Amino acid sequence: MPVKVSKQIKDVVMRSLKELREPASYAVIVNHIADKTGIHPEVITMWTPRALNTFIQHGFVEKIEDKYQLAQSGRDAQASSDRS
Repeated sequence: MPVKVSKQIKDVVMRSLKELREPASYAVIVNHIADKTGIHPEVITMWTPRALNTFIQHGFVEKIEDKYQLAQSGRDAQASSDRS
């Protein structure tokens, strides 16, 4: 049974993709989250793939040549989240 990704984890991943501002590899995303949160990268790797896959399935993130970036719908969702 798939494990649901919490809203807090989704927010951290989306915020990181927005802050990176360009397509980023999985390792760059994990290291960015670790630098921003102080969470050990090994812990981050337990939940980041699920969050990224969820965002890809829902059209918020694109994966192109092993790099992730916000899709237009992801940018729109992040912008509305920032206004809240």
